[in-house]
Amino acid sequence: MKTLFFGLILAAGFGVAQAAFVPEEFKMERASDLLDICTVDTSTPANAEAYGFCVGYFTGAMHYHRALSKGPDHKAIVCPGHTVTRAEAITVFVAWAHDNPKYQSDEPIEALMRAAVAKWPCKPGDQTAQGVRN
Repeated sequence: MKTLFFGLILAAGFGVAQAAFVPEEFKMERASDLLDICTVDTSTPANAEAYGFCVGYFTGAMHYHRALSKGPDHKAIVCPGHTVTRAEAITVFVAWAHDNPKYQSDEPIEALMRAAVAKWPCKPGDQTAQGVRN
């Protein structure tokens, strides 16, 4: 009986954990959506999912920029001179977004890249973007 009861509690807990992630709440239509997701309070039930979504978005954006800048038709627009951590890129974006509310309705990727360019602009002679790491 105790085993059945314990199993039901585990199953119920697992069901609650699975229900915490609601994809519809993770919209990515405006820069303000990215800011909201990247600054979810740690007490929010979906905090881990939001943080993972935020990190994934930044990782994809920076990898895409690096890949484009290696090609013959595109030049890097972000040149930090060092490998940027995901946490560093997120911190830069969050600070920039708070300081530049006029861009809150822009596409999230546009705002992310504006923030990165503002922090790490390319200078003459810079040719490739650096990588992103944990």
